[in-house]
Amino acid sequence: VLETAQDELRSTIEPTDVNVGLYANQESVRTEIGRLEKARGALATAETERHRATDQAGDWADLPAGVDTMETRIEDVATADATIRSCRIAYTEAVALGGRADAERRIPIEDRPRIARWIARFTSPATTAFGLLGVAFVLAVSGQGIPATILGVAAVALLWRLRDGQPAKSSPDQAKARLEMAIEDRDRILLAAGIPAESIPAEDDRLATRLGHLANLKQSRNNWDGCQTDVTTCETALCAYFPEGTQASETNTLLTTAVTSVGAHKAAKENVATAQLELREALGGQETPEEELLRDNDRASLQTLLEATSIGQPDLETDVSVAAEVVEAARVDLATAETEADLQTPLLELEAVNDAVREQAVTGLARRLAADLLESSATAYLGDNEPELLRVANRIATEISDSWTGIRLDPHSDQFRVESTNGEYSEGRLSTGGRSLLNLALRLGTITVESERLPVRLPVILDDALANLDADRRRTAFEVLAEFAEEHQVLYFTCHKHHADAAIAAG
Repeated sequence: VLETAQDELRSTIEPTDVNVGLYANQESVRTEIGRLEKARGALATAETERHRATDQAGDWADLPAGVDTMETRIEDVATADATIRSCRIAYTEAVALGGRADAERRIPIEDRPRIARWIARFTSPATTAFGLLGVAFVLAVSGQGIPATILGVAAVALLWRLRDGQPAKSSPDQAKARLEMAIEDRDRILLAAGIPAESIPAEDDRLATRLGHLANLKQSRNNWDGCQTDVTTCETALCAYFPEGTQASETNTLLTTAVTSVGAHKAAKENVATAQLELREALGGQETPEEELLRDNDRASLQTLLEATSIGQPDLETDVSVAAEVVEAARVDLATAETEADLQTPLLELEAVNDAVREQAVTGLARRLAADLLESSATAYLGDNEPELLRVANRIATEISDSWTGIRLDPHSDQFRVESTNGEYSEGRLSTGGRSLLNLALRLGTITVESERLPVRLPVILDDALANLDADRRRTAFEVLAEFAEEHQVLYFTCHKHHADAAIAAG
């Protein structure tokens, strides 16, 4: 079950920092997407309204934006339009009335109907005028002021005409003059509003309506501009959650992909943790040494332990050889003692030697087991970071040692090889100081590479790691650590005062 869970975890894609951020902020991102869709819907509605208002405005749609379309201006134009319509009706009636009067005058009296001749004989214009005045007086007394005023004006006009001996009628020329004056008054209002003279048709007496359509067009354009600004604002807020250069149209797909991949990776990790817990419980609830080692150490610590154990391996092999020689010598002594029949003392000495051999053997086996375990764990965790780790380790090592030119990993033996001006050496042939330098470079390189993948900066803890370096390399190494401390926390423990003074001097 654990292997299956681990295989599933390896089959998932390691989430990027961007995807992790999108997964954590998915609710906020979805809210911004909803706002953007709403703003785009409002923009489409405003676009439709703008087209409709443009069609209604006709050729006035192209007029400058500074045309006065205030409500008071529209009301003034509406009043002027009403005056024009009234004057146009009056002019039309005057023309028609004048035509009928001329036609009647051309008919001889004897040819007119008898009732018309009788009325003409007994009815005079003066009688008609005074009759109108009388009716106007009666209407005024009864409270009907408007009809009384109209009849009174007509009677006065009739009397004025009678004074000159001319019939009372409205002159078409005067009506036309009033119409033209009304049109000029209306045009002055429109010109003052900013409408060019060539855009004002004289025969149209409904220009207030057109001015209202122009006002609606200006409002719809303002609404469209506001909606466009809202869309831009929403797009900016949404794209802030994504890498630079991401288009708003891509955000929904990217969010879905991020949520899916991060969710799958988290679920796979939880399955691995569950399987590990079940396996531990099945084994009696005890944590294996391998699990404890991997739990208590990160990749950098595992690499350091592996290097430290590997460095001590030659000494361990030497100790085992020496112990074997001691055992062999003890056997010879035992044989001699047996020959001399004094067995007690050699047996005691042999037992003491055997105890020492057993202790060295147990220690050696423990160290080799730790080395094998560290090597397998480090190999499993090193992964694809080898090129970057070696690049950083190379830079650090060559800064500390002038004679070193590079570090590489031998693909045939999986051992590090150091290239220098004196030749190329495997890690097993390095001096104690060289091994310490290699260990320091690899540790700092591992922490640098790993920190670039994590949201935190990893610290480094060193315990007299530079004790075996010569004075020049130690001084340079402390300077490198001081530079490293600008990005990471560095804790250096030493029991040598002059080492501590050198570290303080390096900063």
